[in-house]
Amino acid sequence: MSRRGSTFSERIHFEKQANFPTDIGSFNIGCKLASSHFDGSTFLLTKRADISEDKLYVTRKIDAEKLTTKDLQLIQDELNILNRLDHPNITKFFSCFVISEGFILTVYPLSDYGSCHDIIGAHFKNGLPSLLVGIILRSVVLALEHLHSLKIVHRAVKASHILLDSDGSVCLTGLRYCKQLPCDQQICHSFPDHGLHMLAWIAPEILRQNLSGYGTSSDIYSLGITAVELITGTIPYSKLRPTEVLLQKLKGVVPQLPDSATIEEMHCDLSSSNTSLDGLEQTNDMMSVGSSASICSNSKRIRNLQQFVDICLNTDPLQRPIACHLKSSPYLKHVKSKLKNKLLPSFSEQLKDVQPINQFIPYDHDCSSEMEQVMQKVPSVTLNDEGNDQQDQWVF
Repeated sequence: MSRRGSTFSERIHFEKQANFPTDIGSFNIGCKLASSHFDGSTFLLTKRADISEDKLYVTRKIDAEKLTTKDLQLIQDELNILNRLDHPNITKFFSCFVISEGFILTVYPLSDYGSCHDIIGAHFKNGLPSLLVGIILRSVVLALEHLHSLKIVHRAVKASHILLDSDGSVCLTGLRYCKQLPCDQQICHSFPDHGLHMLAWIAPEILRQNLSGYGTSSDIYSLGITAVELITGTIPYSKLRPTEVLLQKLKGVVPQLPDSATIEEMHCDLSSSNTSLDGLEQTNDMMSVGSSASICSNSKRIRNLQQFVDICLNTDPLQRPIACHLKSSPYLKHVKSKLKNKLLPSFSEQLKDVQPINQFIPYDHDCSSEMEQVMQKVPSVTLNDEGNDQQDQWVF
């Protein structure tokens, strides 16, 4: 084992999961799902004894020798924080191995639909169905409520850090950039170094970098930007240069959702697709008899969503609601009511064109695996910085 790998291993403190293997030899490593310079390669994984049960995991394989000391510290901090957390809407961390070649392997559960960013890029370029967006936002609010109760600022809420699974679960990931607030303080002045590729989502108070600092309300601002990203399929400010984005945010200019009629036109042609904004198939009777009520309901939902976005994007952090109060907004109360009465369609109904990764694909499988085909369709997310593209990757 390399010296850097050994040091890394000593600084990761996690409780071993019951009945979970303690060495990488107990797993079968499958096909590659994604890769990037910082995150290394991500592979499908299954325990040798569980192949017949189709219980799948993912492992992130990182070459410790290629990372800076600061990068290694970020990964260490992420894993140590994940180990402390236990919430259904925050991704879990099962184990970490450092093998002799100096590679770090971390194991997570598989979210078989991937990230919202991947799904939008490959299948929903005009945005996700509105009810699905509501489910996602409510789940993220619950995750943020838990993080904020522990005085943790996420600092990287966006679509690529929200994972969906066919069982209906939504998990927030990307905690590498989170910040633990001091026990006796509500704000901090430790400003993130990942600002450029997070510029669209970062709150104005973080960008100002002044003595006022920032706190958990900065995540609420990022959530508002993410809401626009999910419903429209477009990242706000993505066509602007970083300096222009900075000026817009500091001036208090916030993105607006299109009106309900425009969103309806963006999502579907009702006369030809028989699909509502909720992602449900409509029968001829529903279209002829209930179309007016449906359009009215959709319009009200979009108005409630715009109100949700507006309060999240308030330029004054003190005027933004805290996560536990945001649950009571009209938009999320409507979603909660639908969930309670089991009136919402399943993810498979709303994402019927998306094929989840639901079976183990061996490592020596043809490189054109299902997920790699999806990843090839996902466009790069760029902020126009003199032609230098910043690609947004699926981060576990």
